[in-house]
Amino acid sequence: MRRRTWTEHRSKCEFQVLFMVMNADEITHLQFDTGASFTDGLLNIDKKPLWTCIDMISAEIEANMLINHIDIHNHFLTSILQPTKLADVCRLYREKLDVLNNCPESERLTPSALLVALQIVCVSRHQVLMRINECATTMETTLANKCQQFCASRGESMQPNHPIRSCAFAECTAKCINLQLKECEDSKETFNLYNEIAGAQMLMGIEAAFDGQSHQAHQLLRSQTIPLKCRTLIQKSLIASLETPKLEKSDNAANNDLPF
Repeated sequence: MRRRTWTEHRSKCEFQVLFMVMNADEITHLQFDTGASFTDGLLNIDKKPLWTCIDMISAEIEANMLINHIDIHNHFLTSILQPTKLADVCRLYREKLDVLNNCPESERLTPSALLVALQIVCVSRHQVLMRINECATTMETTLANKCQQFCASRGESMQPNHPIRSCAFAECTAKCINLQLKECEDSKETFNLYNEIAGAQMLMGIEAAFDGQSHQAHQLLRSQTIPLKCRTLIQKSLIASLETPKLEKSDNAANNDLPF
């Protein structure tokens, strides 16, 4: 299964930027498209993608999520917190853990962005998401446009040809939503919750531009060519995905899965 690429999104993204300036509408797929923009000038379109075991399993999970109308590239939090969807997705993720653990260890050290996101919502932050579900469900869609307008008022803007400026705008928007999300619960788990999700979506964009190759995305991340603000968001996601939460007495097997 072929992942969404930056080339396929670029013209749409540029149109959305212009439309936002004129009509103050939300720029959709902001974090995803920002991540994809970091690969400009680095792609070899003639090179056949080298998918790893991790990449192929991730593609299967993504296909299942799309069938269930879960948009991992835009308003991911809102989409996954719809009734039964979080439980269904996490059940699928847990079912794939044994297969993932059979992938080479070298690949498991550079997990796909989708697996990073699922490790966050199904393990590291699963308990808090269950607690704040009702509060957080509509917050992302309600605040996305307002936060983008706030960041635009500060002189930030989405500029596909200028990754540093686009990064500043995307990071500002994520931090704005994250600040409001903490109103649902003031805890360690919510402190960077939305920033962690936004970072995973940026990593998804980078992967998509590399035709779904997670190792290429991690290689770019290690090169430190990604603007600092966005690199920091992505690193927050990777760190969060490695955390193992303390089990609650009422919790179920969802939290028995250690990071693969």
